[in-house]
Amino acid sequence: MGNRVTDWFIEVSDGIKRKIPPEMIRFSELDRWLAKHRSSNQGLFCSVYKYPTKDPYIGGVIAISI
Repeated sequence: MGNRVTDWFIEVSDGIKRKIPPEMIRFSELDRWLAKHRSSNQGLFCSVYKYPTKDPYIGGVIAISI
């Protein structure tokens, strides 16, 4: 895992309900994910936390503003 913030993961969802298991993408992929889901009529969710791993239940969490 890299130390750059863009290497970390965030949770996303097309719709306001959280997916189980959570859908995790690299922060650097967020713009591409948003473009793909822009036409959603359910709303989009993106966590305000970044995770050092795809599993948000382990490891440290860093709060950020997006």
